[in-house]
Amino acid sequence: MLRVLITGANRGIGLEFVRQYLARGEWVFAACRAPDGATALHQLGAQYRDRLQIVPLDVADEASIEASFALVSSHVTALDVLINNAGIGRATANWGESEAMGEMTFDGVLTMFRVNTLGAVMVTQRFRELLAAGTNPKVFNMSSWLGSISERTPSFDSNYGYAMSKAALDMFSRVAAFGLAKEGIHVAAISPGWLKTDMGGESAPNTVEEGVQGMIKVFDGLTAAQAGHFLDWRGHEIRW
Repeated sequence: MLRVLITGANRGIGLEFVRQYLARGEWVFAACRAPDGATALHQLGAQYRDRLQIVPLDVADEASIEASFALVSSHVTALDVLINNAGIGRATANWGESEAMGEMTFDGVLTMFRVNTLGAVMVTQRFRELLAAGTNPKVFNMSSWLGSISERTPSFDSNYGYAMSKAALDMFSRVAAFGLAKEGIHVAAISPGWLKTDMGGESAPNTVEEGVQGMIKVFDGLTAAQAGHFLDWRGHEIRW
């Protein structure tokens, strides 16, 4: 039985990870910023009382990360999989926008980095000791092809803050893969592809169920040689 921690687990891709891991018999820690409103998670909790723990976690807040570590470590002495899935696609109006040249603000872009990049950095750092004690432990950082410098084309001239935050997350994945390899922890960045989620919209070619099923297959089969690489949901390598 794998011990899996998933951030941003209250909806979309994160919620589907919870569903699929529970369905195959794993022990899941489902972390999200506002668990009281996570109706779908609580419904799963009623069904899987013995294998699902809902964890309050705001990845942009150090105190919240510390509290989440205390909760998880009160249940287990090790983790086998960490999925850094929490993220935002656009800063709120109060923070300023972060989409195109002329719309960016310091607060908007910094919020993107705080959640999409530094959140994964700080969560990985705090849970490192539990991962080091796990069985073939792995960390997966949810990136996007929009974060690939090589894949960027003139037709995609917006999403500045989001794209930059994901490119930085890719760099963290690469560096952490080297740094944590000595502890037996494999780290990789993964792109879920274009899925039918709130962010992806209904015109996306693949369902969230298909995307998550593919990513879990990649996670299960990840080798030491693939650590530090940027993969898509089918296991194909994406150029940085």
